Amino acid sequence: MDTTCKRLMRALAILLSLAIIALSVVVWTPAARATTLDTHFLVAAAGCTTTAIATDTDCWSHTAGGTGGVGVPGSENEMSTQSSGSGTFLMDAALTGDDLTLSAIGWSGTFDANDFVLTTNNGPLTVTAGTFLAGSATHIIGGSLAISGGTMNAESATFQLTSSLDFSNCVSCTFTAGTSTITFVGDAAHTFTPFATGPILNSMTVDAGDTLTAQE
Repeated sequence: MDTTCKRLMRALAILLSLAIIALSVVVWTPAARATTLDTHFLVAAAGCTTTAIATDTDCWSHTAGGTGGVGVPGSENEMSTQSSGSGTFLMDAALTGDDLTLSAIGWSGTFDANDFVLTTNNGPLTVTAGTFLAGSATHIIGGSLAISGGTMNAESATFQLTSSLDFSNCVSCTFTAGTSTITFVGDAAHTFTPFATGPILNSMTVDAGDTLTAQE
């Protein structure tokens, strides 16, 4: 075989190899991965120990009512009880996320802080359905505390709020203050919208440097 043919065959072999590689790149699609910003949904999935939701990776999913096992929430993950059913879920350690919503969609259960600290780094603690039991810990809420439905038993907890306290939509909800304390912190201007009618707070304090305005 002369030199020209050899070169031609070598060039064809290289082109064929490149075509195979390109085809592989087009055909192969990596599975989508969750990011640190994805919402974590509480689920009573197979393997979930519902008395250990702060440490059991099987109790959290990236889809409402989905398969568990995605890991416990991180500091930037939103947390939701949407489609979590009617069971009781207990924290067994401190739990930190971006925010927490006790959803009105598919949720009538109980979220029990169980005397452990709940921290929402940048967002609110919102109760729209179900029951929230606060225990005796100091909860650090990086946003507002808003109750518009369901039941909150504040027990003997302290809530440190960097934003507002909003009970304005609490028409059919139940709030039991217990011996709890609401503390406004963060060198910020805060607002408090009380119940139109119904229960009152046990204790409320405002840190030095902060201001509090009552809303109608």
